[in-house]
Formats: sequence, structure tokens, C-alpha cells
Amino acid sequence: MFFTSESITEYKMNKLEYEKNLKIVRLASVLLTEPDEPFSEIVEKLLDLSNDFSSDHDIIKKEIKESFLIIGKDLLEFKVEYSRHFIGASNLYTPPYASFYLDSQNKMMTEYTIDTLNMFNLIGLEPLHEDLPDHIVYELELLYQLGIKIQEGDIKNIYSFALKFINDHSLKWMSLYYEALVHKKANKFYISLMKLTLLSINNLKMFLVKN
Repeated sequence: MFFTSESITEYKMNKLEYEKNLKIVRLASVLLTEPDEPFSEIVEKLLDLSNDFSSDHDIIKKEIKESFLIIGKDLLEFKVEYSRHFIGASNLYTPPYASFYLDSQNKMMTEYTIDTLNMFNLIGLEPLHEDLPDHIVYELELLYQLGIKIQEGDIKNIYSFALKFINDHSLKWMSLYYEALVHKKANKFYISLMKLTLLSINNLKMFLVKN
């Protein structure tokens, strides 16, 4: 997609970098909810976590910072941008659900939704909110918790389950979601945020492949 050879083949992760990638995924899940008071602080934390990684991280970090500064710290402006892309009140609405992108007819609540729910069940968790479990916010939180479980190593065959889910499900539909945001000319902040999120998920995938 947009990854360089460095992020695919040369990038090596130690434990600290693995944990940083997990935290980036979790912060992205927070930033993809409706903006609230700590929004600016969370963006700053995300930018701090993106330091000292690969050249890809540096490029995307710059994009996020620049697009964030264009809007500024006006929470209302971010709420407007969020509603345009995530709530469905405009032609910029981009459905944030796995099933919409993985189902050939763009249906909601399909087998792909069940795949996500099954992964929640595998690691002993349930989606925390009332929306579908394959909403991007819940699935990013799932990936974060999955990464923690991988570190703990208490679930049999967790590596193979996680690798299959990330490769065949999460990266696949979130890449399509990113492309949909680009196609609809979404706010550059959200485009860059998704780019960083995908990079971190891809890094987690490569960690699993190499371990």
C-alpha cells in the first residue's frame, strides 16, 4: 500500500517498540471516537510515541502534526469533522465497520462481524459498547488487548490466531477503509491517523511472522 521496504522487511522490533506500536493502536482507537476534552493531549501522546521509529513513522508523524495544526485545538472543529466522516449525516460518511468492506455486497452484521466477536471471546473480552463489534474503534481496542495477550502467552496457539486475524481481516478491511477516506477526501488528520494505525498494525504482524 504505502509502506516502504524498510517497514516491511528491514524494520526490527524490540520489546519497547512492540509496546509502542500497541499503544499507538490504542490511542488511535480513542482518537477515532467523538472528540472530547483530552483530544489535544492524546494527539500529543501519539506524536511522542511515534518518535525514534522508522522513516515511515517520521513522515506520517509530520503529516498528522501539520493537519492537526491546520484545525488547531478547537474541539468544536474536530467534532464537526468527526460527524462528517463517522456519523453518516453527510456524503462524506465512510462506514467504519469491517463487514461493510469485506462483504461483497457491503452488508453489515455478517460473518466478518462474527469473526471479530469470536476473537473477543478467544481472549476473554466483550465489546464495551452497544455498536457492532467490528466498528473500527472496538476492533482497534481488540488488537491492543490481543497484543497484550500475546505478551502474556497464556492462550494456546495465540500467535497463529492473531496472525490470521490481523492479516486476513484487520489489515485487509482497514486498508480499504483508508482508501475510502482518501477517495472521499476526508480531513487529512483522519487520513494520516489511519495511515499511522495501519503502519503499526503491519509492524505487529511482522513481529508475529518473525517470532
